[in-house]
Amino acid sequence: MSKDIKLPDLFSQEEKTFELRPFFYKYVLHYWYLYIVFPAVSLSLAWLFLRYTTPEYEIKSSLLIKDDSESNSSGISEEALFKDLGLIKGSKNLENEIQILKSETLMEQVVRKLNLHMECHSIGRINGNELYKNSPILIDSFKIDTLETGHLLIQYVDNYTFNLVYGVNMEPHTYGEWFRTKFGGFRLRRDTTLRPPDGYLDFRFLKAEDVAIRYVGRLMVKPLSEYSSVLELKMKDQLPNKGIDILNTLVDLYNQAAIEDRNKVSQSTLAFIKDRLRYLTSELADVEGDVQQYKQKNEIATKIESGVEMVLTEITQFDQVITNIEVQRSVLQNMEAYIRSPAGQNQLIPTNLSAQDGTLTLVITQYNDLVLQRDNLQRTAKENNPALISLNQQLAALRSNVVESIKKVDARLGTELKNNIAKRNSLTGRVRETPRLERQLQEIMRQQSIKQNLYLYLLQKREETALTLATAVSNSRVVDAARYAKKPIYPDRKMVFTLGLLLGLGIAALLIWILEMLNDRVQSQDDITDVTHAPIIGGIGLSDTGENLVVSAGNRTAIAEMFRLLRTNLQFFNSSHQQQTVLMTSSSGGEGKTFITVNLGLTLALSGKKVLLIGLDLRKPKLGTYLNQHNNDTGLTSYLVGQATVEQIIRSTELNSNLDCILSGPVPPNPAELILLDKLEELIDQLKATYDYILIDTPPVGLVADAFLLSRFANATLCVVRYGETRKGMLKLLEDLHIQKRLPNIGVIFNGLPTKGRNSYGYGYGYGYGYGYGAYYAEASHAKSWWRKLLPGKKKK
Repeated sequence: MSKDIKLPDLFSQEEKTFELRPFFYKYVLHYWYLYIVFPAVSLSLAWLFLRYTTPEYEIKSSLLIKDDSESNSSGISEEALFKDLGLIKGSKNLENEIQILKSETLMEQVVRKLNLHMECHSIGRINGNELYKNSPILIDSFKIDTLETGHLLIQYVDNYTFNLVYGVNMEPHTYGEWFRTKFGGFRLRRDTTLRPPDGYLDFRFLKAEDVAIRYVGRLMVKPLSEYSSVLELKMKDQLPNKGIDILNTLVDLYNQAAIEDRNKVSQSTLAFIKDRLRYLTSELADVEGDVQQYKQKNEIATKIESGVEMVLTEITQFDQVITNIEVQRSVLQNMEAYIRSPAGQNQLIPTNLSAQDGTLTLVITQYNDLVLQRDNLQRTAKENNPALISLNQQLAALRSNVVESIKKVDARLGTELKNNIAKRNSLTGRVRETPRLERQLQEIMRQQSIKQNLYLYLLQKREETALTLATAVSNSRVVDAARYAKKPIYPDRKMVFTLGLLLGLGIAALLIWILEMLNDRVQSQDDITDVTHAPIIGGIGLSDTGENLVVSAGNRTAIAEMFRLLRTNLQFFNSSHQQQTVLMTSSSGGEGKTFITVNLGLTLALSGKKVLLIGLDLRKPKLGTYLNQHNNDTGLTSYLVGQATVEQIIRSTELNSNLDCILSGPVPPNPAELILLDKLEELIDQLKATYDYILIDTPPVGLVADAFLLSRFANATLCVVRYGETRKGMLKLLEDLHIQKRLPNIGVIFNGLPTKGRNSYGYGYGYGYGYGYGAYYAEASHAKSWWRKLLPGKKKK
């Protein structure tokens, strides 16, 4: 047989697999109280958070943006009804409308209209609440002297008086009384329909632009779908009624601004018409007065002879055409002067006063559209904005085009005027016989007709423009007025409690992981196999009795069975030797090395083997204590110094006839030197001929070198590692010894395994025999724990 045959299933290093049950025992059951304490604390904190956090609600509204090209229910658009008045619009850009709704300028108008820059807060013990439209004390009137923000701290006294608080000082005042502070004057009044405040009221005065920025950040505007022109407006606020007012007011001001934009052309046209009518009224009155004076002075009859009447009628028709042309030229000249004047720079041009020329109307319409775009952009953009600069350049170019178009139309009208004048002059020659006074009167009346027709034309256009203003409608319609869900969106109670529970469990798990990482004591078989390749040949449970001897004939306790399994494993572990001399050592003191030596020796003796225990721990001998004998009597040291014979130092034990021992004897001053004596080697060789097993109890290998000196006698070494005592760093020493083979055939005994709790192991620790004692052993009559009853297992037959 080859040397040092090992059981493959018992000692081979296999690939690790995750096992749920050990993990559950180690990280859950042992620290069960942490999984109760931390979740309880975190859930309590979650409850406090919910208790003192002001909930936020989501307010929604929807707005339909109407396209100017859409038709109404009658099949005729609103713009089509008045297209002859020059109202030509383009379709709406949805993104532009979204930006207008989210503009700070529009929101600032909302803030000022609702006085949102003046807030009233109640002062609570932990936090305060804003009182919106339900403050028992109201600011009746005020006058802010500076632009700085400030606040008034008011203490309610009764329905007639209150205290103005300045730090620790208080100043009494009555309701309705004017009083002054460092930033303005105020007058308060008491709303007796509301219950008085419990404590203090804090009136805060903020900058309207800052409040507008805050609410713009809360506002979200987006289309309901990709192809929809319905916009959804959302915002979050702790006061849902306040949010409803903000959204409704925002939509109202948006519609109002849209109507004002649509009426800008008509308002500009109306102002131009009124200005011209004021001058025409005076001129027409002067011309009519000239006609009356001329007739009275020259006594001209009002009835013209019938022979001349037909010719005069034709002349009058030409005069009418000439008058119309001159009116149009006059309007064009006034429009050109208006455009070139400083007052007309970048202003809207009247569209329904121009001559019936398609090119000129189109150019003016394009110019007006650019003016409106520039006005809209100028609300939110600065002067150096590239888009604004581009629009200004386009306006300058279009303005030149408008002037050129006016000149071309005026030139065409001038040509028509010359032709009509020539035709009229040819008819005038036919009435040369007409009296000179009649012709002069006709000239005066022609001037009267020109002024009168122009006056009537402007009156008609003024009424048309006024009708356009009266029928202007908004480009949007409210689909759903602002409303809010009764359930707050923040904080989410379920989410907060869930996160609190998960946080508590996570903190507990993290703490347990940290504790396990900081624990440098051996806690499991994995701790051993992770460091050393020395095989584990057995595990010994922790004795509940506290006795040194746990093995006896007929004893069926779990720990006795563990020693029996250790005996079997030892036979396989060192099966190549008929006689086995085993060094029993450990990494440090207190790991149960002597306890294992005595009980293993007794177990071997019970199997019929001749066993000898030698106490070679000459520094701190304990073997005699475990065998109820005195270590200081005649022993090994007596033999090595020549004061005793072999027969005198070998002692029988009362435990079993097959078990003998050699105690260390008196503690020598030079234990290492005694171990090196050849006499010790001669003794061991002599004893090997008599005993099947010689178990040598040596000092800890991690403290002194005695075990190395004794290794020349042994064919196997058992190193005791104790659960919860041996440091993981000492296992590296064991691995070095195993690799360098400084000790013969090293095996590991895992001692002190707990039999209850998270790391309770059976006698087959690590080898598939289950956890705990089970009902198989003699003393396993304990009732199962409630949680063990829940674990799956076979039922008793």
